[in-house]
Amino acid sequence: MTILRVTEEAEEDARLLTFLQQHGIRPGSVFVIDEVAEHLGTMRLHRTDNGGGSMAEPVTLGLVAAAKLRVLPDRADASLFHRVPERARVAASMAGVL
Repeated sequence: MTILRVTEEAEEDARLLTFLQQHGIRPGSVFVIDEVAEHLGTMRLHRTDNGGGSMAEPVTLGLVAAAKLRVLPDRADASLFHRVPERARVAASMAGVL
């Protein structure tokens, strides 16, 4: 599945947003769901687009938090997602914005 977007509700939760960022759960990232444990209220997934060729470490996410994400069922076309051009990212980094 591809993360399509993080809802406004999730963006208002600073701790959740930090967790998502730390684990690479952001629009355009591709994950596979390994397990859903409804009785525990969690799901385990791992990122498949990490570029290293090896499977990424699994991430456990609560179902309540997962409901605040919008996903597409397969790998989505990269043109759906805005990417900051490298020169803009470098300039922002040098300016202390990133």
